[in-house]
Amino acid sequence: MATPTKKRIPKSNKPAAKRTHFWYIKWIIIVIGLIGVCWQAYSILELHEEQVQLEEQLQDLQQKNQALEEQKNKLQNPQEIEKVARDELGLVKPGEVPYVK
Repeated sequence: MATPTKKRIPKSNKPAAKRTHFWYIKWIIIVIGLIGVCWQAYSILELHEEQVQLEEQLQDLQQKNQALEEQKNKLQNPQEIEKVARDELGLVKPGEVPYVK
């Protein structure tokens, strides 16, 4: 019996070229994806730093607000108002002689 002989089909460069193009496209997509991920990570880092700065600014403003509230409450007292008027504005009551330091 005769054994059937397999015909060898010569390989052409076209399938290999298609595979090469596929790998190039795949790597380009991966690189673009990595650039996108890095860009997003950088944006998140910037936003986190801005958040920290804004929280510090908020704390400072809350402290200033509290100090102003205390000063406001302090100035509700008539004796304190008189003290400020005398010390800072140099005002005197009628009949008093002003004293300059």
